[in-house]
Amino acid sequence: MKKVCMIIMIFIINLSAFCNTAQFTETDVPLHEIKAVAETLSEESIKRYNQNSISVTEFVSMLVTLIGIFSVFIVIFILIQRKEMRKKNEMIQLIDNKNKQIQNIIDNVPAMVSIKTGRGKYLFTNEKNARFFGVRASGMKNRYMNEFYHIDKENFLALEKMDRRVLETGKDVVKEILINDYWGNPHTLKITKTLFMYDEDENSRVVLTSASDVSELKAKNFEIQSSYEQIKAISDELAASYKANEALLEKIEKLASISFFQFHDKDVLLKNFFNRLNEFIPEFEKGVLVTRKDDKAVFLDSKGYDNELLNRFEFHDEFFLDVEKPEIFDNILNLTEKCGRSFRRDAVDQVFGNVRKSLLIPIRSEKMHYGNISVDIEDENKEFSIESRRFAAFFSNLIGLYLQIDENKSLLNESYMNFSTRLAYIAEAYDEVTGNHIDRVGELSYYIALKMGLSPNKVHEIKNFAPLHDIGKILVPKSILTKKEKLSDEEWSKMKKHTLYGKKLLGDDGYFKTALNIALYHHERYDGSGYPYGIKGEDIPIEAAIVSIVDVYDALRSERPYKGAYSHEKSLSILKGQEKRTQPSHFNPVVFNCFFENNVEISELWDRISNTNKKKQFV
Repeated sequence: MKKVCMIIMIFIINLSAFCNTAQFTETDVPLHEIKAVAETLSEESIKRYNQNSISVTEFVSMLVTLIGIFSVFIVIFILIQRKEMRKKNEMIQLIDNKNKQIQNIIDNVPAMVSIKTGRGKYLFTNEKNARFFGVRASGMKNRYMNEFYHIDKENFLALEKMDRRVLETGKDVVKEILINDYWGNPHTLKITKTLFMYDEDENSRVVLTSASDVSELKAKNFEIQSSYEQIKAISDELAASYKANEALLEKIEKLASISFFQFHDKDVLLKNFFNRLNEFIPEFEKGVLVTRKDDKAVFLDSKGYDNELLNRFEFHDEFFLDVEKPEIFDNILNLTEKCGRSFRRDAVDQVFGNVRKSLLIPIRSEKMHYGNISVDIEDENKEFSIESRRFAAFFSNLIGLYLQIDENKSLLNESYMNFSTRLAYIAEAYDEVTGNHIDRVGELSYYIALKMGLSPNKVHEIKNFAPLHDIGKILVPKSILTKKEKLSDEEWSKMKKHTLYGKKLLGDDGYFKTALNIALYHHERYDGSGYPYGIKGEDIPIEAAIVSIVDVYDALRSERPYKGAYSHEKSLSILKGQEKRTQPSHFNPVVFNCFFENNVEISELWDRISNTNKKKQFV
């Protein structure tokens, strides 16, 4: 706008100057000023004066031309300005969208997150934290905790004390507090406060607070432990709970996509970060990544060192200190002085003798110390920058969060495994004649899956969920299950429905996907002659194909109300179709070949499990 005004002023000034210098005449008639002058001037002067004059028509024409040029210039200038303004608006919109994306990601974190100044003013909060206080996230910004009257004085003082301690010491503070939300509902919150920004200026320090509601987790664990008493109700509840946790994990994975949480294997995660550490810590020229295994230090990776040589030295894990947060040591040998066990000093000198400074980054959760990353400097004139130390602390905290999530996920998986095992044993107890059938099916299916080279995750799921293959039988009349005579067509029709009952019991829970595939499809045949759907070929999930042959083999080897137990050799003969009871075409050819290639080991494993279970029963 200032540029436009300036251009208009310049135009007016030039136009004024032009008018002052121009001399006007009417069309071929001298102006009235010329008449006055004519009385005193000679005829020659009058003639010269007329030649230098311009007419009004010429002046108007020049003025219109000048205005037209000026208008075009103004239009071009406005178009350029609009284009620049549009670019600025697009950039502002892009920044605003990025900010919204970051806010959405933080809002999806399962914990309550906020940042406060040293005086207790909120600078940032996610939606979960804001909802606890009965407001939106935008409504908490620049407010103080004492403005929220539902927080009683005792809790207010406790939280304020935690903030002061973090600001004074710079150390994390963790505490569980029973506190009511805006609506008066009590919650047990596990609160962690961290010095988020460190600077010599105390006024710039802020406190990062994360709070997790552990009351619900405790209640859920208790509920899971007692859940097996009511199978159906518990199955529904566990399914809902698992879906909720899956949704949370999915959100965490989205957060991981912009950091390093996308890795599911801790060693791969740590190696990946270690190899990129120089992007964040420019002083990183040499270093080691070490974890614990038993009582030894295992070097997963290194930079500037011989990794194989390091592992051959077999250092005790105490060689690497169990530090709480990143620390800088002036000499790596200072670490050795704090060790409780002896080790080869010559080995330490040989490998780390030239190291002058080391930044030790702990890899730990609240429950366990997994190892350390040591970033080493040999140049005495080099120092670790404040930014490098801050990043080391950030990474240590973030990897701690990852490990904590992984540990909680493992506990949840263990609860599911305990529940599925109890569910399988309940099914077996209902069908009293199976004789530890589920144990053998689980172990033999696991063995074949290993031999086939399936992924570790799939092998683990087959081992745990194969025992659930006949879970649907708890909905089949017991008179049919224990009948010694041949089943009638109607009874056999009811018996075959146990696969569909298995689907009904396990539901659509993604966690039990492998279990559902086994329970629903383990009676399908490769040639399409099975039930309940008659699918064939590769449409039958591999886990169901494995359990199918194992289930038939174990049924042949076991005593049942309608038959005696067959030997291993006779069972193989039947599976090969030599007695025209089953056909090789019933089974997945890859699984079938793997079974027969390892049939001796399978027989020995079957005998060992059966004998072990018998001993347990006698004990």
